[in-house]
Amino acid sequence: MFKCSILKIGLALLWSSLGGVCISVYLGGFVLPGVGYSPVSSLWSGAPYTESSSVGVYVINLDQSKARWQRIQHHLSTFPFPVHRISGIYGKSYPALRHNPNIVDLEHYRLFLKGKEPGLGEIGCYLSHCKALREFIRSSFAFAVIVEDDVTFSPTFPKIIEGLIRCKEKWDLCTFELHPLQSGWPFELPSASLFLPFGMHLCIYLKECWRAGAYLINRWAAHRLLERALPMRLPWDMYYMRFWEFKDFQGTIMQFTGIEPRCAFQTFGDSDIEKAGPRQITRTGHIKSKYRWYGRYFSFCSHLSRFMYGLWIWVRCEWKSFFPTSNAQSSKK
Repeated sequence: MFKCSILKIGLALLWSSLGGVCISVYLGGFVLPGVGYSPVSSLWSGAPYTESSSVGVYVINLDQSKARWQRIQHHLSTFPFPVHRISGIYGKSYPALRHNPNIVDLEHYRLFLKGKEPGLGEIGCYLSHCKALREFIRSSFAFAVIVEDDVTFSPTFPKIIEGLIRCKEKWDLCTFELHPLQSGWPFELPSASLFLPFGMHLCIYLKECWRAGAYLINRWAAHRLLERALPMRLPWDMYYMRFWEFKDFQGTIMQFTGIEPRCAFQTFGDSDIEKAGPRQITRTGHIKSKYRWYGRYFSFCSHLSRFMYGLWIWVRCEWKSFFPTSNAQSSKK
């Protein structure tokens, strides 16, 4: 009788804990603007679509950073992909952007980042990535490599792209250049790794990482990112990793993956775009304390959401007999 009571109490505590986790994910794990709110969405309606496996490379580069453009243009010329330059947005030239509610949601940004406000460079970087995705959607390419001008790729990069296209049902966005100290504790997908160069693996990240210097993306994911892009509530490298919030009307979740070991490296110093201005802290006293505690809650919910949904994507990719590929891919066309 005593053992039965202990078991019931244990089960009750377990269900209570699971319920608390689900409530936290539901209330704090979904923070981006709703679909259709973003002014960017109207810019790519009616864009052409292609069924091919073509890949275009889009390089974000400031007009004044001519040396960087020459260097990366020469570097990318060794790879068999067409290269397009995206004129980056220098935030320092547009100081009013921070206080435009259609561009930046300052209050939500403060809440999520513990009272901080975005720097003009951060805003320029964010809008530059949106601009690159918009140009990709307007093109006829099936896939795009979005790259900042301070990145260098390993010589195996073309083979990696070829392998990723061969297993394209396993990813929607594949990142190449995350922070070197954030391994992300990836889950390896051996069946996808068969298509990649020896020793490299396609991975699911269950832990938060940073940087968005280089990534491969399909058209479906580009649409999803643009749908919720504005107003800006997070830095771009935090925004594009919230894969569980990017869904289509059928509820299909974006598959955010990466390549390990990494094949892209930041070799030309810090980004010129982000140098335009650091983050600011303008709140003090009890208001700052409010932002700090809400920011911790947001971080906790984000970690839970990333782990739970990342695990779900891994299971779905590994056991295709239970989750048919045809259904998942049909919603992405």
